[in-house]
Amino acid sequence: MGLLDRIAECSLFNPDRYVHFFVANQHVGYTEKKFASRLIDSSFSPTFLSENGKLHVNPRLKTPDERTKAVEKVLLKLREMGFVPGWRNEQYPVVRRFGGKPLLSVERAAVSLLGVRGSGVHLNGYVKRKKQTLMWVGKRSHLKPTGPGKFDQIVAGGMPIGISVKDNLIKECWEEASIPREIAKNAQSVGVVTYLTERPDGLRHDMEYVFDLKLPDNFVPMNVDGEVSDFFLWPLSKVKKSLAEGSDFKFNSGLVAIDFLVRHGYIKPEDPEFVGAALGTNAF
Repeated sequence: MGLLDRIAECSLFNPDRYVHFFVANQHVGYTEKKFASRLIDSSFSPTFLSENGKLHVNPRLKTPDERTKAVEKVLLKLREMGFVPGWRNEQYPVVRRFGGKPLLSVERAAVSLLGVRGSGVHLNGYVKRKKQTLMWVGKRSHLKPTGPGKFDQIVAGGMPIGISVKDNLIKECWEEASIPREIAKNAQSVGVVTYLTERPDGLRHDMEYVFDLKLPDNFVPMNVDGEVSDFFLWPLSKVKKSLAEGSDFKFNSGLVAIDFLVRHGYIKPEDPEFVGAALGTNAF
């Protein structure tokens, strides 16, 4: 076991299991074949079509709003049938490329089932003590639909439609760790991690916006929204050990933590895993 095993867990993709998914003649994702067949089932209005082995949203739906409403009806029906678990009532954009103009929006729980791009924000909260860097690690609630009980960044959350990255980060900082706005606004954007991987909930084709925030030495996080059960302040040696020895971190949170270790010089060029760790946190 090692750090590269965590990276490998975020690179599992067998294209033979999927069909290409198009909206307005733009390729937006990869949909698992069984779920695609449910979408085009004749019992639904013709919102989804199959053409040359590819899945399309009906081109007669011309605007993002028309597509959103029509797709929502299909997804609600599939939810009633038990095929869209973990419904959250949060709308996420469907785009051709990260940062692109939304072609429609869909329920968050359907993002991985449709195999479309998703994104989120992750914050590495750390403190400095006697030249030692310590990282705040959150433990996800066992009630979370994804990664229950796994270790995570002090703050992490998805990117719904209609909010900026920085505003979403500040919102999540308060909800997940009671980090006030006057501190959260000092978070530094340090890049992204990306991955394309198969998970139990579907295909995750994501980009996470990564931030670092040096916290006051006396700051103690407290969760507000019930999504984090506990917080721990770990030396980076313990973070690295946990990542190397198993899958106690949520899969994408592990990538973010590895990225932090590389950028802060805790994994050095002499380390045999350095190159794989430095390159492996961005799959595309």
